[in-house]
Amino acid sequence: MKNLWKSLALVGVGVLDIVGIMLIAKAARHRRQAGRYEKLAKSIEEKLVTSKDALDKATAYVQSVFEQIKNVKI
Repeated sequence: MKNLWKSLALVGVGVLDIVGIMLIAKAARHRRQAGRYEKLAKSIEEKLVTSKDALDKATAYVQSVFEQIKNVKI
């Protein structure tokens, strides 16, 4: 009977080890994917800032052209 309980205990410890390893692997994979998404978000943010700056410059240029057209006397 003691051997049966020892065997069951060893099997239980083995199952817990496997579950623990699976949880650690899942957390590591999630962390790696989160890092990938963070890099992607930073890249998108940099592109948005660059695009916004270009749009601001274009808007200023168009406004100056309209002002010049407005000031032209026919």
